Amino acid sequence: MGDWGHARGPRYSSYSTPHQRGEPSRNANSAGPIKRPQIVKTIDVESQLFKGIFHVGEDINTILVEITELSKLLIGDFDAQKPQIVKILRYWRVVIIILIIVHLAELPWKTSIYATVFGFMNMTEPKLGEELMAIVGEAMDATVAAHNWKGVKLVMRFYADLLNCSVIEVSSLLTLLDVFITAASVDGTPEERSDCLMYIVLCTICWAAKTLNEKDPIGTDRILAACELYMNARALAARSAPRAIALEGMLYVRGAAVPPVDLLESLWTQILELAQGDWEVAALPKPWRMFSLENQAPAQPRPLTLPHDEVTVRYPFQGFRFRIHTTIPNNLDRFILEDLTTDIVQLFAHNHPIAAKNLLGLSNYVNTTINLHDLIVETCFAELFRLPRSTERPVYYMTLISDLCKASLEKIPPALGRAIRGIYGMLDIENPDGQVVGGLDVECIQRFGEWFAEHLSNFGYNWKWAEWDSVLIKDDSSSQMVFAREVLERCVRLSYYDRIKATLPASYKDVATVFYQQAPRPNFKYEQTPPEGMWMTLDWFHKLQFFH
Repeated sequence: MGDWGHARGPRYSSYSTPHQRGEPSRNANSAGPIKRPQIVKTIDVESQLFKGIFHVGEDINTILVEITELSKLLIGDFDAQKPQIVKILRYWRVVIIILIIVHLAELPWKTSIYATVFGFMNMTEPKLGEELMAIVGEAMDATVAAHNWKGVKLVMRFYADLLNCSVIEVSSLLTLLDVFITAASVDGTPEERSDCLMYIVLCTICWAAKTLNEKDPIGTDRILAACELYMNARALAARSAPRAIALEGMLYVRGAAVPPVDLLESLWTQILELAQGDWEVAALPKPWRMFSLENQAPAQPRPLTLPHDEVTVRYPFQGFRFRIHTTIPNNLDRFILEDLTTDIVQLFAHNHPIAAKNLLGLSNYVNTTINLHDLIVETCFAELFRLPRSTERPVYYMTLISDLCKASLEKIPPALGRAIRGIYGMLDIENPDGQVVGGLDVECIQRFGEWFAEHLSNFGYNWKWAEWDSVLIKDDSSSQMVFAREVLERCVRLSYYDRIKATLPASYKDVATVFYQQAPRPNFKYEQTPPEGMWMTLDWFHKLQFFH
């Protein structure tokens, strides 16, 4: 199919000369003005289509016009340009499927915009509804067959937005949710699988909560009751199924001083709080409200069947999320933003500059009072500290954070400074007597130290070490002291001793447990003073070898 992932510019024919048009040629001595060669511009519907799909909604001020134009372009005049439209439609079908399952286009924060495009198309040409649902059904079948549960979550999010745009009925979405709840509630299902399926259900409810309650409150209550049964039976002490392998190393905090927050329990609590209010999630993008999409013939999604569990299948649900900022309210707005930023960080691991651009551009799509830059930085560290291992290599997160700092010098560096100080404060947890009783997991401390030294090397080793001079009087059991010492050791390796020494306050230079008292030198294992007479012995040894 060629390189259809990027919009191509308009195609132009080559210069058309008078001779090529059958006109008599003019030589240098001919009289009269010479006509300029004409440029014939051809209509490139395919290029316009790709450009519209990938760039729709980037400017919030023109989103209404862009959605309308893209929808009309997708509908098109099939009779007037049938041969070309058939070719384009073949590409478009593939493009839309890829957009939905987020394999190549990877635009998960635009699901609401694409759903609005589908709604506008279905309202304008009702006959397209079934074909559109067939495309979405193909996407769901492909992701389920591949056990791509991240893709399944995104397609279900798209179904929720299709409900918001009146493309499908409430009963259709509730039927799909029933499939996941039933599979999660089967006796003997490993917790890793059941939690992942229930997480997909609760995420989907978040994106269509208000519409579900408005159009079918009874059906919505039934789904919530089924979710409540599962969540009540999920208590760890009452679970008979084996504990999920993926959750064995999820406790980010050593010791019992600060219990970790169970992400699924937290999300369920937030949905219950939403049910007690007006069901409105402020952070959700709602482009469909710009159009009147209620009066259209709804389409029917294809039935869904989930495959049985297999030993080799791994589920991406993260049982506990690492969080830094306790002042940010723990509500659905925060969850939606965490979910979107995590999607971007994970899906753009192959292209960190675009990941940084999309993270910073997320403010164009959401409406929230939460400091989005604090949340972006927190998400980067949450992915870096993911246990038992991060999704990508640590160097990706190092590079991504550097890109963010360079792309937004006014917003990201202050947010990063707050995050660094917050994580540093989590390294040790002390009781009222000043004794260390817990702290951040040692693996997370190791990753944090490696990242911090690398980050300092990219930005001139500038840091206010005087803020952390309390480590100078702490013993070896303090994670903060060990962290500061190892960061400085790594900085010396990345640079040189005198360079790092010049950046430290005077108080650090006299404490040998934190910083070298002199420049490190090579340590030769067998370096020693040769005993007297050794060289004479070697000389006689070589002479004897010569005579032999």
